[in-house]
Amino acid sequence: MSLPAGLWTFGFACDLIGLVDRENWIWPSVALYALAAGTAAGLAALLIQFTSLRGVAGGRPRAAAHRQLIINSLIAFVFVLDIAVRLTDFVGIVMPVAFTAAGIILLAFAPRLGGDPPLLRTAPTRGSVG
Repeated sequence: MSLPAGLWTFGFACDLIGLVDRENWIWPSVALYALAAGTAAGLAALLIQFTSLRGVAGGRPRAAAHRQLIINSLIAFVFVLDIAVRLTDFVGIVMPVAFTAAGIILLAFAPRLGGDPPLLRTAPTRGSVG
């Protein structure tokens, strides 16, 4: 999820610049496109993570993989809501930045919330014991 994280962070930086420089309307547009591209990439990564869940060994690694999938789904959902809020003209400029900040905070704490990284099952190789 490093490409979506980079795009979301860049979108947040554009939002902050847009809050400071309110006369230049390019920053909110660049933020919207960066966040939309990050969300599309995040949803694609989420789909790949969901399909690779079958290859995760049972027990604690599978539980950790489920936690990571849930946390990544929550982060993607926050950014989908962020884009939906941006596409409505009723909310102003501060509320979308708050949604982006919430998503960035979730993204920052996601590795700590996810637990142990999942282990993939591998086929035994020739000469391996067991």
